[in-house]
Amino acid sequence: MKTCPHCKGTKKIECASCLGSGKEKCRECNGRGWIIDPDAEKRRDCDSCNGEGDMGKCDICRGSCVEEDECGFCDKDGMVEDDYEAEEE
Repeated sequence: MKTCPHCKGTKKIECASCLGSGKEKCRECNGRGWIIDPDAEKRRDCDSCNGEGDMGKCDICRGSCVEEDECGFCDKDGMVEDDYEAEEE
């Protein structure tokens, strides 16, 4: 047996929207927390997220970091057969 490649042994599927961070990435600065000020031609804090890089809790998982509570690939035990290969997405 080997660790499930989908849930990484956690038995839960990580939120695809926030990639398990639990936070929604700022669309204005793409999560960096800063933008290039076109007038001054230098970096400054993003106004949309106040330099944080995120907009608060993820709308999909509501901050839980989990999209599905039970992994359907490993029968909820975190392990798959040694010869199991995940399909390309």
